Amino acid sequence: MVDIETCGLIEELQYLDYQYLKNRGREKSDEEVERGLSLNPFFAHIISVAVVHVQGDRIEEGVVYYLSGEKEEAYGEQRSVEGEEVEITYHPIPCFSIPRDIAEGEQMILTGLWGEIQGSERLVTYNGRHFDVPVLRLRSMLYNLSLPRELELSRYGRGEFHLDLADFLFLKDEAKYTLDFVCRRFGIPLQKGAMDGSKVQEAFLQGRYREIARYNCQDTLMTALLYLRLLPYIAIEETSFPSEKQMEYLVKLVVNREGWERESARRMFAWFQESGVLNRERASRLIDYLKSRST
Repeated sequence: MVDIETCGLIEELQYLDYQYLKNRGREKSDEEVERGLSLNPFFAHIISVAVVHVQGDRIEEGVVYYLSGEKEEAYGEQRSVEGEEVEITYHPIPCFSIPRDIAEGEQMILTGLWGEIQGSERLVTYNGRHFDVPVLRLRSMLYNLSLPRELELSRYGRGEFHLDLADFLFLKDEAKYTLDFVCRRFGIPLQKGAMDGSKVQEAFLQGRYREIARYNCQDTLMTALLYLRLLPYIAIEETSFPSEKQMEYLVKLVVNREGWERESARRMFAWFQESGVLNRERASRLIDYLKSRST
């Protein structure tokens, strides 16, 4: 499980970029431009990333890398998660001057993250396909850091490596609900305190680094609990045959966009299904990939 917290700094915004962002789409106020920086992957510095490792049906441990205004050693704490104690290790990364040191610190966070998930079978997020993963990918590219090959291959669709629980729960055109709301409906305890995503940037500029790290960790623990709650349904979807609707849509895509004959396409996908190559998850990924070729 992975979750990130970000911060955008107005003092890093050059005039030409400011004009572009202000007038992109509709004209925005200066306040809107500044607020949008923490969500813009070109300006959103990653100031904290939390990883929670899950093995089987239990949470094993958590790790948080975060920027700190002090030189501190790594430290740990026990977090009670549904009656079990989970060891969380925090790695503070010195950032004594903002914005002077923030880029170096962010690179250390990214390096720590990619090391943590190396060898993992799956990367799980909540709404990560639309925020966390695009930000992580682009920030790594800006710093010329290596990306996990699995993450590059899962760019289209949900993919087999990256599973976005928001995408799993809701159809593509449906409104996505927040992680807090979904967890409440599934009876998952929040224990988040007063911090929320809209307060992270202010907290960072005020030097409340540990508070951000703990909030980041708690969101990731909630994602892990939601994943475990949904795991039986995820397993069914990933091992089941593609739906009839998916098969028809795949045939339509390769006929209309790739120029195949309909009968040849139908036989090919039927063979993939019978041989076990094409399941529901892979069909969903393939549909998104074929659709992206025409955009």
